[in-house]
Amino acid sequence: MSSEQTSFGTLLRRYRTVAGFTQEALAARAQISARTIADLERGINRTPRHDTFELLLSALDLTSQQRALFLAMVRPELTAIAVETLSPSRFPLPPTSLIGRAQEMTRALTLLRSDEVRLLTLTGPAGIGKTRLGLQIAREMSEHFADGVVFVPLATLRNAALLPGIIAHALGLRESLEGEISEQVITFLQEKHVLLILDNFEQILEAASYVADLLSTCTRLSVLVTSRMPLRLRAEQLLPLAPLPLADAVTLFQER
Repeated sequence: MSSEQTSFGTLLRRYRTVAGFTQEALAARAQISARTIADLERGINRTPRHDTFELLLSALDLTSQQRALFLAMVRPELTAIAVETLSPSRFPLPPTSLIGRAQEMTRALTLLRSDEVRLLTLTGPAGIGKTRLGLQIAREMSEHFADGVVFVPLATLRNAALLPGIIAHALGLRESLEGEISEQVITFLQEKHVLLILDNFEQILEAASYVADLLSTCTRLSVLVTSRMPLRLRAEQLLPLAPLPLADAVTLFQER
């Protein structure tokens, strides 16, 4: 019996005990057999099947860090470099103060806090301030999302097929030979309450279908996009940015 088998069984027993379940009670809640749970806890089974693992995750009602540790026992290739790095937000600090955009900021925050809006796209021409507003939104929303905000810069990307790998890198995932990286990202994000910011999407608009896949599969995920053009997805809510009013533009010019 390997240490990985023992570690998973020990972790399962610990989470079950903390939740106050007997093996039989957890089995009934997860709709699997008590023998399956007993064999996993004793290390007789190497690791649970994928469907069994998902049922156990749902039945145990774990925190995000507990889920990450649990996942590490079964699929270490989908786990971030360290468990403690899963929750903190990862985005650049805004280099300058935000000037103007109070109405747009209020509108964006209202939309992203709504359960009905999971894809918000900031649109406008180059240089109008989409990225700067996106960074400010990230800062304001970091406490709202339990698993944080992740900023994915795409300004230099031209190949849409590389988007899943770029997102995986931003999430801290290590690519595995087992399965496509696009599926690994979806699996990792499936239960995460995350705001994913995709900055400068206009060069890879053909990758919009992958964003649609993420949103349809990862039901707690929200996506903020900055782009000169909309993604034209059914779930998309647009927030066009107009030029700054003259007074704000003058202030911006003087400060910069």
